[in-house]
Amino acid sequence: HKIMVGDEVRGRFFLSVEQTKALYARVSKILTGYYNLASFEQIFSWHHAAGDFIVKVENEKLDLRLVTVRRYAAIFENQQNIQSVPGDPQQILQALLIFFLSLSIRMRLDRLDGIGEMVWSDSIAVEPTLIGFLEALSIMSDVPSLPDSPLACFTAYLASCTKGDLIDLTTAIVNRFNPQMPGLTVIKENIRPHVEALYASIRQILTI
Repeated sequence: HKIMVGDEVRGRFFLSVEQTKALYARVSKILTGYYNLASFEQIFSWHHAAGDFIVKVENEKLDLRLVTVRRYAAIFENQQNIQSVPGDPQQILQALLIFFLSLSIRMRLDRLDGIGEMVWSDSIAVEPTLIGFLEALSIMSDVPSLPDSPLACFTAYLASCTKGDLIDLTTAIVNRFNPQMPGLTVIKENIRPHVEALYASIRQILTI
């Protein structure tokens, strides 16, 4: 599948491979930038095909903006039960991992021609999503309860996760999705190879 962009002047056109990678990295960086490490709040209900993002391509370079936010809330339904110890480093890192895995899943959901059936993007989305996520972490402010920067702490935490850990946690995340969620069947059909591709990208990037 190729990414199609609608433009009032140029009409519809496909992004190149490099532009597609830039798009996924940029979306990931923007959404991660809005994630709150202390309160676990994030932007919810965003979609590639819903006009939430505006893409601009000039001189073959891609720029992108987030223009719509429907909801901003914590990852967890019952915040008090999850965050029993305010600022607990383990909870901060685990919540951030849940955010990242959820982001990596939703990043691969799109619609054919913007309004058609739900589809699963090619694996080209996986590595840029990780790169954009890490770029956003690198510019986040330090958290007093973490012993190092958010980037340093999370990369160490992520590097300690096995493929089995990611599969188990991702399966748990998908099982908590709303049964009426558009694209849920597509997610379940593709989740195992997605985690395998994601794990491979993590190992490659974190060992460079």
